[in-house]
Amino acid sequence: MTLRLQIIIAAALILLLLMIGGAVRAKRLEFRFSLPWLLLLVVLLVMDIFPGIVDWVTKLLGIELPINMLTFCGLGFAFVLIFSLTTTISRLNERQKKLVQEIALLKKRLDEDL
Repeated sequence: MTLRLQIIIAAALILLLLMIGGAVRAKRLEFRFSLPWLLLLVVLLVMDIFPGIVDWVTKLLGIELPINMLTFCGLGFAFVLIFSLTTTISRLNERQKKLVQEIALLKKRLDEDL
């Protein structure tokens, strides 16, 4: 990878870090949901600055090509993120169901009192 490409990638990653930080500060994104993205961007930035790390980890894990390791890590990240979002949605769905039931009970109680 050329130095010019490394600089462009680093600038893009830093810009994304700043955008996520701004979204957290503006309360458009909860901090707990930004953590996986921040971690991913920091790891990518480190790999961009020190490209030898990718080769070292690839050899350490016994994977043939660095692109295979990066693909595997990307899929792993996507699966963890999807699972995390699925559990959050399930929790919110359960809370919504309880709230709707409570509202229905309160409505029924109000109708009975009138």
